[in-house]
Amino acid sequence: MPRPMFQDTPNEFAYLEFKKWANSNRNAVKGILLKAMKESSDPGTALFLALRQVWLAWAKKNAKEWSS
Repeated sequence: MPRPMFQDTPNEFAYLEFKKWANSNRNAVKGILLKAMKESSDPGTALFLALRQVWLAWAKKNAKEWSS
């Protein structure tokens, strides 16, 4: 499977699909992000890394082309 090329701006279609999925799983995503912030001394970095993990979980399940 070809990997998408690096982009300067996010892919709007991938973002819209992720947004739809995140809205339907709002409570789980919120719990993950809150837990990451509470357990870290640097909440900004923890939030970014947790959100990255949420994105990768979505991508591996629903859009493999955006999982790398």
